[in-house]
Amino acid sequence: MDGYLVKPIHPTALLDAVERLSLEPEQAGSADAESAGAHGTALLEQVGGDPRLLAEIAELFARESARHMTGLREAVQIGDPEAFGRAVHTLRGMLRGVRATAAEQLAASLQSLDPQQQKEQARATCELLEQAVSSFRARLVSLAGAAQSHGSDAEPMAARERSASGHVS
Repeated sequence: MDGYLVKPIHPTALLDAVERLSLEPEQAGSADAESAGAHGTALLEQVGGDPRLLAEIAELFARESARHMTGLREAVQIGDPEAFGRAVHTLRGMLRGVRATAAEQLAASLQSLDPQQQKEQARATCELLEQAVSSFRARLVSLAGAAQSHGSDAEPMAARERSASGHVS
């Protein structure tokens, strides 16, 4: 068992528990930095080695994650469980798609909360998630930019592989 909290859960107790689990924003960002670095090649392979497509996905993630975080904050603020559920579910899917493990774990813990009954805990976890998403967003955009600058002198990996195997497009 990693830890536990006693009800009623207080925001400071939740934050302390998250810290103990090494999910505080700076460490979450570091974990996702490693994730982005370690999975950078995998992400590039996932898009067929096309750095332009990775850049497009990074841009889309940056725009959409910011939009969904705004919706999530608003849902927590007004205590709207339906909007809260949609926003956190969508964010979790986005985070899984780009392999933002630490941020996805924060979203999972947020998803288990009731925004009406546990408003303060939801607000505190939402702030942590926002910091982790923001940190990962910056790293993903940077990774995509680096891949694009390295790929600008050469054709995408998939095209090079087709050429090497004798397949012509």
